[in-house]
Amino acid sequence: MDYTTDFVLEEISDESQRLQIEECIQKGDIIVIDTSNDLISISELYLEISPLSFADCSVLYHAIKRNGTLLSGDKALRIQARKREVKVHGVIFVLDQLLLEHKIEKSDALTVLDMLKKLNPRLPKDIIMKRMKIWKL
Repeated sequence: MDYTTDFVLEEISDESQRLQIEECIQKGDIIVIDTSNDLISISELYLEISPLSFADCSVLYHAIKRNGTLLSGDKALRIQARKREVKVHGVIFVLDQLLLEHKIEKSDALTVLDMLKKLNPRLPKDIIMKRMKIWKL
C-alpha cells in the first residue's frame, strides 16, 4: 500500500499533478494519512531537523512509525531517512521497478530519464549514465 500525508497533498500546486494524485486516491492506490493526531511528534522532528519542510517531516515520521519505505528525490530528506534507518528510494528505483514488472518499455524509461536529467540536475549523474547504457541494449 502507498501512503502520503495530508501535508504533502497540500503542497501540490500543479493542477495536472493534483488531478493525477486525486485519481490515485479515489482508486485506492494512495492513502492519505490524517496527521492531526501526530502534530506534536512531527513538530518535534521538524525542530530537530530544520532543513526539512514540515511536509517532509510528516512523511519521514510516518515512514518511521510504519516501518515503511520512503520514496523521495529530495537529498536532505533521503539523508535524514537513512540516518534513522528508514529504507529510501528515488525515481530511478521506480523506473527500475516499472521495467522489471513490464509496465513500461526501455524506450519509455530512457525518455523519462532524459527528461528528468534536464529538469533536475541534482540527480546522480553516474547512476543515470549507467541506466541509460543498460536500457539502450
